[in-house]
Amino acid sequence: MPIKEGDYVLIVGDGVRSVVRVVRGSRISTIRGIINADDIINREYGTLIRTNLGYSVALLRPLITDMLLERADRVTQVIYPKDAAQIIIGAGVGPGSRVAEAGVGSGFMTAILAYYVRPSGRVYGYDKREDAISTARRNLEMLGLLDWVELKLRDVIADALPRGT
Repeated sequence: MPIKEGDYVLIVGDGVRSVVRVVRGSRISTIRGIINADDIINREYGTLIRTNLGYSVALLRPLITDMLLERADRVTQVIYPKDAAQIIIGAGVGPGSRVAEAGVGSGFMTAILAYYVRPSGRVYGYDKREDAISTARRNLEMLGLLDWVELKLRDVIADALPRGT
C-alpha cells in the first residue's frame, strides 16, 4: 500500500528514528539531512530513500508503540509498552475481551488495550479529570482506535466506596 499525504511514517536509519506525518510540500529534517515529503508520497512502506546528504533511511509503517511514544500527547504519567504487555498477558486480555479501566490518564494503556480487544471487544475507560479524557480521546483518534473505546468522565473509585467512608 503506497504512502499517502496525511499518513504517518517511521523514518529509520543511521541514528535516525522519527515518526512524521507526511504533508505535501513539507521538508522533514533529520540528523542525517533533509527529506522532501513529496518524495515519500506514493512510495511503499519498506522503501529506502536518501536524504539530501546522501544517507539512506527506511520508510516504515509505525507500530502503535512508535505512535504512542513519539506522537501522543501526555497530561499524566504513562504505562510503557513492556509494563502494558505484562498487564495484558496477566489479565488474559485478547480479541473480544471487555475491559474496564479506572483512570485513563493520557490514554496510553487505553490504546494498547483497544488494540488487543479488537475486533469484537470493548474498553470502558473512566477518569475524573476532563483534561485526561480529552487527551485520551485525541490520542485514540490519532491511532484510529476510538471505535473500541467508551470514555466517561467519572470518579469510579469514589463512586465505589460506601457513603460516609
